[in-house]
Amino acid sequence: PRSLAADPFAVAGVLPPGPAVSALLAGDAPANAAPPAPPAAPPAEPEKPVDPRFEISDRDRVEARKWLTYLVERERANRQGKTQKSHLTDDEMQVMLDDRHQKLVDHVRSCSTEEHAERVRKEIRVSVSFRKTGDTEGGKDFYFHHDKTGGRYRSNGEVLKKFLGVLTGGSSRKKPKRTSAPKPGAFEEPAAAPAPAFVPQAPPVA
Repeated sequence: PRSLAADPFAVAGVLPPGPAVSALLAGDAPANAAPPAPPAAPPAEPEKPVDPRFEISDRDRVEARKWLTYLVERERANRQGKTQKSHLTDDEMQVMLDDRHQKLVDHVRSCSTEEHAERVRKEIRVSVSFRKTGDTEGGKDFYFHHDKTGGRYRSNGEVLKKFLGVLTGGSSRKKPKRTSAPKPGAFEEPAAAPAPAFVPQAPPVA
């Protein structure tokens, strides 16, 4: 039997190494000796079946492509709207203001009198403001100014009502009529008439 002094692994209470490890420890193994094989990898888990509710179809890809295209086009339109003011020359800006002023005069003429229309033409000045934030960034807001009184109006209806005092010349858009909720039982079918009672008749006398 081997002595405990000659067998340090026995003293440590572990199993002795194999031949290849013993050769490496003793320095007798060649330099190009292959290292010991790594432990085997654990078996791969089986793939779980895909829920058909979350499966991506070709139709889903087409719809996603359409939605992304819409977002890109909207962002591009917003960027063009942001730079619209800088692209307008002074002459183009004046043409736009004159056109809006003429539309206001035509609206007043159709809703009121020619005298009011001429007053608006001479006394009302138009300005424009470009929106800088929000989903409507780049949009235009027109304002109508009366320099003598310092009044500022946002729409044709405000010019008619607050500046000219015309109460019947508001917006030409018709408001939808309000309808009340149907009363309980309004759509219920009427009750069927009771069937007539059967009265037996005597047979005819021959």
